[in-house]
Formats: sequence, structure tokens, C-alpha cells
Amino acid sequence: MLTAPNIIILLNIFLFIVSTVLLIKVFPLRQRAEVRWLIALTSALVIISFFSLNVYMESSLEGKAFFSRLRYIGFSYIGQAWFLFLLLTYSGKTIFRHKWVWILSLLPALGTIIVVLSPGLNTWLVKEYHLMTWQGADLLVFTTGWWFLVHLFTANLFAFIALMFLLFSIPAATGIKRKQMITLLICGSLSLMIDVWAVMSNGPLRWSMLSASTFIITELAILYSIYKQNLFDLAVKTKGTFSQPTSR
Repeated sequence: MLTAPNIIILLNIFLFIVSTVLLIKVFPLRQRAEVRWLIALTSALVIISFFSLNVYMESSLEGKAFFSRLRYIGFSYIGQAWFLFLLLTYSGKTIFRHKWVWILSLLPALGTIIVVLSPGLNTWLVKEYHLMTWQGADLLVFTTGWWFLVHLFTANLFAFIALMFLLFSIPAATGIKRKQMITLLICGSLSLMIDVWAVMSNGPLRWSMLSASTFIITELAILYSIYKQNLFDLAVKTKGTFSQPTSR
């Protein structure tokens, strides 16, 4: 029987596979800063999908809690990676290529990773675990700590700013560049809305980790832009400037 939890498991498996394919596809271009941030974004999704699947496969409460916490390593920097990937790809402003900007962006993520990996600090993020059965699956339910609010705010803030950047940049874009930006805006917005809605609902869809599995929408949009819209020919750094191809 194909239940909602089974569908979410299949989506996470698909996300893991697609993310791996994307990593293989773009890794040869890793010398480019925007590609390095795409690799960071994709690695975050690999981490999230892998540990989400382990939460489902693990039977004990302690095991589920362990893998559930590890998911936040990926969640910690996914917003910043998405933000820097988009701005480095489509913005000509060189400020986003300065390492001090990258370091400042990642400070909240570093804090989350430290909290996740430090046994004495785990309760700052999540605590009070118990199991809830939903459509035959044992879901992990927990209470969030004060650092979770810091993590949630910063991750969603970077993701939201990145989407607003796309929204306000589309009118000035032309040709295939505009098509790429529209594709990424629509799919990225959909993933973000599902994520926020699932967390705010505080119901079974949140604890089933639905939001993690729906990141597949964004990953497929990126793959489509690479294979069908020639993504990385749009912003090529040459002597500190960006050269744009003609519309086609």
C-alpha cells in the first residue's frame, strides 16, 4: 500500500539520487565560485535526504533522535548556499565574491553545527523526543529549543532574500537568462513555502519530514536549467567583470 510516509521515503531516495547526479555534473566546474556554492547546496541536500531516510529506517527512539539531529548539519547552511549560488551566478556585484562575506554568512550555520555535534548543547536545538504513529510509520516528534529559532530565522532569511533578488532581477533579464531565473524562482519559492508551511503546521507532515523531500523540486529545476537552458554560460567572470551571452 502506497501511504504518505512511503511517498515521502521515495521522494527522499529520489532527492539523494538527483543530488548525487548534480554533484557529478557540476564538480568539474568547481573552480568557479558560483559552482562551489551549488556544490555546497547540493551536499546539504544529500546530507538532509540521507539522514531523513535513516530516521525512517531506525527503529529505536535514540537512533531516530540521533539521525534527526544530524539532518540539521545540512539545514544549517542550505539557505546561505542557495543565496550565494544565485547571487554569484546572476549578479555582477563583486562584493559577493569576497571571502569575508561568505564567512559572515556562514557564522549562524557554524553555530548550528556546533550545537548539533555537542552533546551538552543538543537541547538548545531540539529536545523531548517521543514517537508518533502516522499511517503505519513511527514518526519522531520533538520540542524545539531557543537556538532552533535562530537557525530557522537565518536559514529562511537567506532563502527569502535570494528569491526576492530573482524576482526583482527578472524584468531586466532577457532571453534564456530570464527563463532560467523564472524557473528557479518558481521552484525555489514552492520548496520554501512547503518547508515553512510544514514547520508552522506542527502536524504529521512536519514530523514526516515532507519539507526535506520536496527540495527535489529545486534540484530538478537546477538540473533542467543546466541541461536545457545552458545555465553556467550566463555568468563568466573575466578580469573582475561578468560577460553575458546574447539572447537566443
